[in-house]
Amino acid sequence: MFGAPGEKYRSEGLALLAGLEAAVAAGLLEQAAARGLPARPELARVASISIFGAAHLAVSRASTGAHPGHVPMDDLRAQVRQVVDGYFAGLATQGPA
Repeated sequence: MFGAPGEKYRSEGLALLAGLEAAVAAGLLEQAAARGLPARPELARVASISIFGAAHLAVSRASTGAHPGHVPMDDLRAQVRQVVDGYFAGLATQGPA
């Protein structure tokens, strides 16, 4: 993700990241439709970026020792729940794009 633009594994990593974010956004859009909420792909895309960011920090936290006494996976679950709840609440109050 952070290497030089021409590095092979950087482009492969970015492609994997884009696929993961797209899959999360698709799941959010699917769940919004199931709840009768409007489709807002841009909001789903931004929420998926936040979810990846939380996951990335949870993984890196294991090697840093940051936030001792807190279980990274428990914190990650709470962060994802917060993002998802906020996404759906925003859809419910904003209406169609």
